[in-house]
Amino acid sequence: ALFRDCGDAFAGIVVDNPDVASEEALLEALAPSRPADERRRLACAFAELRARHDAGALSYPFSMRECAAVARHLERYGGDERDPGAFAEALANVLAHDAFSAQRSAVADVFEAHGFEGAKDRLAEALGSMPGAAALARDLKIEYLFSGAEEGGGASTPRTGLDAPKFGKVDPTQAPHVGGNTWAGGSGGSDTAGLGGRGGPYRLWDGKNVPHQVSEEAKAEVSEAARAEGRRQAKLAHSKRLKEIEGMTETEWESYKSMLERIAPHVDALRAALDAARDKRRERTWLRRRADGELDDDRLVDGVAGDRLVFKRRGSPDPRDAPRAEGEGRKTRKLLFLMDCSGSMYRFQMLDGRLARMLEAAMLVMESLEGLDEKYEYEIRGHSGETEAATFVEWGAPPANRGERLKVLQRMVAHSQFCDSGDNTIEATRRARRDVVARAAADAGDDDDDEADRRHLVVALSDANFERYGMDPRWWADALADTGEAVDAHAVMVGSIGHEASVVAGGLPRGHGP
Repeated sequence: ALFRDCGDAFAGIVVDNPDVASEEALLEALAPSRPADERRRLACAFAELRARHDAGALSYPFSMRECAAVARHLERYGGDERDPGAFAEALANVLAHDAFSAQRSAVADVFEAHGFEGAKDRLAEALGSMPGAAALARDLKIEYLFSGAEEGGGASTPRTGLDAPKFGKVDPTQAPHVGGNTWAGGSGGSDTAGLGGRGGPYRLWDGKNVPHQVSEEAKAEVSEAARAEGRRQAKLAHSKRLKEIEGMTETEWESYKSMLERIAPHVDALRAALDAARDKRRERTWLRRRADGELDDDRLVDGVAGDRLVFKRRGSPDPRDAPRAEGEGRKTRKLLFLMDCSGSMYRFQMLDGRLARMLEAAMLVMESLEGLDEKYEYEIRGHSGETEAATFVEWGAPPANRGERLKVLQRMVAHSQFCDSGDNTIEATRRARRDVVARAAADAGDDDDDEADRRHLVVALSDANFERYGMDPRWWADALADTGEAVDAHAVMVGSIGHEASVVAGGLPRGHGP
């Protein structure tokens, strides 16, 4: 940005941050009374912060300036080096401008790791506490978010016969229930809402116990009439859940904020990349045929012939000279994010966190694209065994605030919990490509000459549960690599059963998968 604005007038010299040894020597000059071990740990901590910034994990590039500020504060006001409050106060001086940043906790963790014990808690006392992740599961009311579950569970043989689908009774003790047909939230049984069983109306995890799974043969014993009744009950429960979501209050913002804390570094990195792409159209260029400035070598002959406009200078181009600059007079680029909201996402969430990762990906998209409506238009939709296009964010109607974005995530969870089993990944990908092309064509009009060169994007997320439904990964590869359209399609794997994701990824075309 500095070179873009005044690079023609100044010679810019980039000075890198010093290495740890050099920085330690500088700190010795700034804080000679502080222990050598403390100065070295401080230099190492700031070196790690810069490495995290280079890797995209932190948005702020902590330089020698901040490290020196902490050292000066410790030298003047530090007191006993064993007092964690002294260091926390010095660090708070540096981070006060960013007191409410979601990355503050990650920065404090770095200093804790380098031996500044208690810095995180004392920093919270000085700048105010940040919301923890514990509020997320409570406020979102998502039964499957339980960090203590371990992989396992095994097979189950139902102990009872099949009857009519039902919700079941709620056990307040949350004792494990396997193979029966009485309790809601059990597993490997019959008729009741739970996981891994047969004949129940919809999925429901008790938030504590590891599910057991019945065989496909046992599932096949469920009659068509019972399946139909189960679907009817699932639709009623889904409708009720959607009404509950719409009635959420503003206090549930805290749950969204705790999830946002985990992805904040990636939001900052992606937003910066999008901003940089947006700013290219405003970049200063050489303005030629000027009466003052630097002599233009290309117009020397014109100067000899008497032309006075033989100079050039840096500046912003006149909009009248470039009426078709990107984002000004041009149509938006279309982005479609296809999320996997199938039942397996809910079913295996407690094993590998795949549904939570998908929600964080959706949040990343919505947060990063906020305010870029003049350049990007996006839609978020889901696919499952029930549908190939469940729309959560419509074209041209992005969520206006974080409360609305939280509702989008809640609707995705509800769909995954109550949808029918099956997989429509391939059909959904093909439809997404067609819909993006149609949306772009409708938006372009007949006089948009740039549309032929504009590339649009489809990003399809899947947990790679193909083998169960007899699907070949090459079918998805064909859907992603379909040529003849101005659409780039890419696949993202958010989960796997065994090595299935690796098999699927190996079948995808180069440049379209992980």
